[in-house]
Amino acid sequence: MSSIKQQWTDPLLYLATLIALTVPFILANTHLPLLAPGLPASAFAVVCPTIAALLVSRLRHGPQAVRDLLARTRMPANSSEWGWSVVAVSLPILVTVVSILWQGASPRQPSPGLISPAMFALLGAFVMGAWLEELGWSAFATEALLPVCGLIGTGLVIGLVWALWHYVPLLQVGRSMDWIAWWTVGTMSSRLTLVVLYLRAERNMFAPTLFHACENACWQAQESLGVPFDPRAQGLAMSVVAALILALSCRGRIADTKHI
Repeated sequence: MSSIKQQWTDPLLYLATLIALTVPFILANTHLPLLAPGLPASAFAVVCPTIAALLVSRLRHGPQAVRDLLARTRMPANSSEWGWSVVAVSLPILVTVVSILWQGASPRQPSPGLISPAMFALLGAFVMGAWLEELGWSAFATEALLPVCGLIGTGLVIGLVWALWHYVPLLQVGRSMDWIAWWTVGTMSSRLTLVVLYLRAERNMFAPTLFHACENACWQAQESLGVPFDPRAQGLAMSVVAALILALSCRGRIADTKHI
């Protein structure tokens, strides 16, 4: 029993630290304008997952744990890591295309274009923001939860926490509860996919960072196509992707989290 409690110490301490760090950003949001359509100023809280992970690693396990955590960010070193990085970029694009087609969009419809000059300026911010989140969610929380929750349990736990962490900012920009419910389906499916990508890419942060950044860039780019982001279409499409990648990548090896 004491061993199980000890295994939960890091995840729970991480969550408490994350909440404490996030509250000031949420409070400050009421005095600041939107950063982009549907993107509140409280999005600056993307720094919180990494800061929380670094603090808990240092306090609980010492300086070497911090170095080990940061060392998970590296360029792909082999064909497997590169391959999963390509998959990480491709999946959000595929989901976005399916979502757009679902809503009846046509290539013949006039639109301002998928990539505008403003989008280029945002790409760097999307990548940095994705890394700041994923160092906490993937490199720290995933590793902490795998021994006690397994692969699917880890994805569901982090997915739910990740979704709840966004609820206040979503309400601050006027999202309805129906919108948030469908968005939660997509978010939890994305996290299940991210857990698999992280493990299959040999625990390299490159793949999950690319997936997260591409997913954020896609929903912003979708707006420039004149097709509003539909959380129902995205959520259902992402659920299918998560189910397929779990079935194809983890069949028979879900319990083997060290070598998946």
